[in-house]
Amino acid sequence: MLSDSELRDLLNGHHFESGDDEARFISRQVVADAFAPVYDAIYNDYFFDSYQEYGRFLTTIETPVDASIWQTMVESVMAGLEQHQLNLDDAAPILYLRDQLTGSGINRGIQYVFVDEMQDYSMAQLFYLHHAFPRAKLTFLGDAKQDVFTSHYQPSDFIHEIGDVFKGMHVRLIELNRSYRSTAPITNFGKALLDKSDHIQAFNRDGDKPQVITTNRDQAISTLAHLVDDLLTTQSTVAILTKDQAAANQLYATLHVDQPVTLLNLNDHQLKTGCLILPVYLAKGLEFDAVIGYDISADTYQSDADRDILYTLSSRALHSLSLVCIDQPSPLLVDLPSDLYTEIKSVTSPVQ
Repeated sequence: MLSDSELRDLLNGHHFESGDDEARFISRQVVADAFAPVYDAIYNDYFFDSYQEYGRFLTTIETPVDASIWQTMVESVMAGLEQHQLNLDDAAPILYLRDQLTGSGINRGIQYVFVDEMQDYSMAQLFYLHHAFPRAKLTFLGDAKQDVFTSHYQPSDFIHEIGDVFKGMHVRLIELNRSYRSTAPITNFGKALLDKSDHIQAFNRDGDKPQVITTNRDQAISTLAHLVDDLLTTQSTVAILTKDQAAANQLYATLHVDQPVTLLNLNDHQLKTGCLILPVYLAKGLEFDAVIGYDISADTYQSDADRDILYTLSSRALHSLSLVCIDQPSPLLVDLPSDLYTEIKSVTSPVQ
């Protein structure tokens, strides 16, 4: 059934001792070409569904969680996969299961792996990095007190968790205690928010004390606008940090100042000067001339789990830190020594 041109292409450069040899060669080539897509699919594990295998795995393992609760969690994971949604906590186990069953995902050529902001990674994710780069030396750099994504992180157990996960490996802990980013008054204010902060040392760079500004809800936006305009006369970048993206979006829609305001979200990869509005978790690893924490109020920051968030917010400021509280300040601020900040109660302009 082959045309003359197809035969010529198949036989190009080949010579045979007999017609049977030629026919056998042509037959093998035709079959190989026909089944090439199937061969590629098998070779590349196209018939292996790592997500379905992960679902089966979850239904077979033993867990200390109540059986009915675990089953609900498994159903939630599988329902998310049907919608092409995957929780980050499940990504590392799925990749690890895939690699174990297919023999893929391992790179032995990488010698060093550095992980920044490691407090935002789960132990499963850190373990997978070791699995993916088995010959690499691992360096994890982070600040346990900047864990703004979870409320259950126990910094005292950090080194023990690392030792449990990476059994048989030599683990060395190096503590970097001195903060060089902020002025001494800002650093001392920030570390006072933490339960245990004796190890944090402020760099000897003087500056103004942080401001804690309390205003009523009706005047909150105008108070904030006055503060931003005043700071922009001396600072190149003023960042207004909110607790979440929804609050940042709402503030961006209502705040009007003399200079342009930029709203940042997960899709932004470049910082601008001027006034910026962003949630505090996007500010991790960044620094700004002036930082304004907006709505640091009793209703917004009320639990001990919020301490790390306020600490992270405060430590983003280089030269100026202001916290705007609506109606009542957060109890986390009320408990601080009064000599660490300047208290301002304002209904018009916060600047004294």
